[in-house]
Amino acid sequence: KTAGLQLQASTADINSIVSDVKTGKGNIGVLLRDSSMALNLSQTMLQLKNAGDTLAQTIFLLKNRMEPGRSAIGTVLSDTAFDSKLNQAMDNVEQGTARFNESMEALKHNFLLRGYFKRQEKQKAKKQPSATQ
Repeated sequence: KTAGLQLQASTADINSIVSDVKTGKGNIGVLLRDSSMALNLSQTMLQLKNAGDTLAQTIFLLKNRMEPGRSAIGTVLSDTAFDSKLNQAMDNVEQGTARFNESMEALKHNFLLRGYFKRQEKQKAKKQPSATQ
């Protein structure tokens, strides 16, 4: 008897749900009954597919362009000799900058150029207070 009552209540609930779906209530009802929603969903799915296709094509083109020898990026990413040369060039720039700084410092102390650098410092010192006021 209890099982029959529970079955009867469940059947009533199912009938209520089906009735709501038929009248367009709830998410499922809207999806099944609303023709504009179905069209919007269809258009959205098509746009997603097109976006996915475009993305796949873009990735394919980028991959091809990054192959060694076809672009600078491909060379940088794959050529170990280039990497070594680039690191060596950067080391040379750093060493050259350090040597230039040493040479400039030596020139500042040279008796022939010392006066010039002192005048430069005095002019710089005169300009600084007026620039901050």
